[in-house]
Amino acid sequence: MTEFDQRFVLEFPQHADDGSGGRIETWQPLATVWARISPRSGVEAPVAQSLRSELTHEVVLRYRGELRPAMRLTAANRILEITAIFDGARPMRWPVCQCREVPLQ
Repeated sequence: MTEFDQRFVLEFPQHADDGSGGRIETWQPLATVWARISPRSGVEAPVAQSLRSELTHEVVLRYRGELRPAMRLTAANRILEITAIFDGARPMRWPVCQCREVPLQ
């Protein structure tokens, strides 16, 4: 088994009214976690006269009861949105997170 050699900050979304009838989304840190990351797929698609790439990854980390698909993992140079979580073992010990990498802006 590959080592847990990537350090990420697990973040959860927090929403607030923007005063104009909309909402502002901010991200709050929950914990620093060590993970194992494996690339899964990458595609490029034309969007608005340019190419947009999308990368997906599988990330394994130690079980955390508050872990949810709406969360994300961040590091200095990347953001990974958690889209799904699964683990065949019961109780869940090593959740596998399916993630989509978000381009840095």
